[in-house]
Amino acid sequence: MRGFRKITILLVCCLFAMAGSFNVYANERELARDDRMLNASADIFPVENYTYSWRVISKSVSGYSFGNWRKGPTGRGPGSLSINEGSTLNRNFTNTISGAYSWGEGNIGLSLGVSIGKSETHGTSYTIQLNKGQIKTILLRPKIKIYRVVTGYYKLPVNAAGRAKLIKKETSYVRVFNGWDYSWKSGY
Repeated sequence: MRGFRKITILLVCCLFAMAGSFNVYANERELARDDRMLNASADIFPVENYTYSWRVISKSVSGYSFGNWRKGPTGRGPGSLSINEGSTLNRNFTNTISGAYSWGEGNIGLSLGVSIGKSETHGTSYTIQLNKGQIKTILLRPKIKIYRVVTGYYKLPVNAAGRAKLIKKETSYVRVFNGWDYSWKSGY
């Protein structure tokens, strides 16, 4: 019995030793296969290496314009007639955009520092003198600055060598409030 026990222990030890060497050999094979895969994929640039983004290419003032005349207060002299922050006067203006603007009016407005498509109230201040018996009406109209904004849609490399590639280019025109123009007329 003693001899049988020694042989059993010896066989079990041999099995453990062989299993460990097989395991080491299998791990070495896996590492070698992983190294070959890494070397083979070194020239592959997956889609994740790029992102797409809108950018402003240029902003410039392309001109100036005026809105329609608005009727202000009317007065009879002698004295002065003023226009100010009165609640009965329409002092609102809405900045507008036209042309192509896939990037969105909010982003283009943000690049110019204005809001587009929202009515805003603007302050006024103007005074005229009236002679005895004169009747005059103050007139005002918005002055408008027109911006030309060129935007581009780019393919941009991320964590990879390469340059930005322009895919699409668009031009829009933004009409922005630029103060009030005042005048007056005789009568009502």
